Amino acid sequence: MSGIDDFIRWVSENESFLSGMAAMAALAGVLVSALAVGTRRLLRKPSGAAAPPDEAAATSAPDATPGAAPDPSDPVLAVLAFDNLSNDSEMDFFSDGVSEEIIQRLSRGATLKVIGRTTSFQFRGERKALAAEQLRCTHVLDGSIRRAAGQVRISAHLVETASSTTLWSERYDRGLEDVFRVQDEISESIASALDRTFSPSV
Repeated sequence: MSGIDDFIRWVSENESFLSGMAAMAALAGVLVSALAVGTRRLLRKPSGAAAPPDEAAATSAPDATPGAAPDPSDPVLAVLAFDNLSNDSEMDFFSDGVSEEIIQRLSRGATLKVIGRTTSFQFRGERKALAAEQLRCTHVLDGSIRRAAGQVRISAHLVETASSTTLWSERYDRGLEDVFRVQDEISESIASALDRTFSPSV
């Protein structure tokens, strides 16, 4: 028991020393913990960090700006539904058919971008004046159809939207013995004329 008594006596004599050592150990633990937290914060990416240069540039690209003017060097054509100027309501189907055939014929080529039928056909009557701005197209093809007895007259014109200049126009007179043949013939003739208009000059 003398050994235990000696240890108790030593602890009692060095109580102040041992208390200081315990305090130093606790302080060291606090410092280590604080250092670890600070290191994690330094290594963590700030929440308000700026995006990489390529991402920032992509969000401010001119092409993504709403309402930007179309590039005339990359023509985009809107073929509007031709107006039926006759008193025959059945000619509405014929006039829409001609416009639709023109779109399909032009869409088979790779030199010209053509806005789809569903979008361009929304602009009829007075709303045609809004087509160029809202569709952001460089050119508009519009026309009209008149019927007299068994004859039909189809007029078409191509307008450059930036200058409101008519670049091409044509009139076609045909008989209505075969409606589908007339639609195919007229649409092919108009599409061929537009192909020549938009083809790069040699």
